[in-house]
Amino acid sequence: MKIVYEKKIPRRNIRRVLLGCITLALLFAGGLWLTPAPERARYLSAPFRRSEDSARVSCGGLTLVLSESKDRCLNIQIARNGKYVSRFRDSTIRLAHCPDSVQIADINGDKQPDAKLTFGQADDHPGVVAMKQVYLISGQSYSIYSWVDFSNYLETDFNGDHAFELICTDSTIFNNQPYYKTEIYAFSGDKLTNVSLVYGYPKLTRIDKSPALIHPILTESDRRRLLSDRPRQFKFR
Repeated sequence: MKIVYEKKIPRRNIRRVLLGCITLALLFAGGLWLTPAPERARYLSAPFRRSEDSARVSCGGLTLVLSESKDRCLNIQIARNGKYVSRFRDSTIRLAHCPDSVQIADINGDKQPDAKLTFGQADDHPGVVAMKQVYLISGQSYSIYSWVDFSNYLETDFNGDHAFELICTDSTIFNNQPYYKTEIYAFSGDKLTNVSLVYGYPKLTRIDKSPALIHPILTESDRRRLLSDRPRQFKFR
């Protein structure tokens, strides 16, 4: 009868295998650690100077003057280096709702300061987020984007092109349940493009009191069905 002896693996080979596994794990972890997070807009907060019937702010050569007309419309005038270049009116908001400051940053990558104004009031109902009227004013073309939002996310450069994408939140119904829906938009000039699918959006957050936040798992088909053409009440002037 032939006797078969079990061949033992040399300890040095075991050490090599373990060392190789550890090296691969460290390389993988290092790669994740070195992956840069998307850059968020770094706003400079410029306070308004208020009088009885107006509010004014200047920063980086960009000046905004807010006043209220007799017909209760809010007038917003835009000036560059002391010269007025554009103005618009809005009958849905009041000077009393004007924020304490305006946020200034280069959002669209044109090396000109852009201004962001957010009008909104806190809601007294727990678990419910108040809507906000948002204005984004281009410091170069003096174009004005406005929309209604439930969030206050900072604009984020998801693809590293030094132009920031808008993160907007609206309400929706999914599987007969109420949710906040967050989407991502790229903008240039008067063009606004929904790029949510590229970055794993839209994402849903359950509107509920207890528990307050529930994030459902969405399929690709679900995300496509949830896509919006524009943020709520989007306007371009």
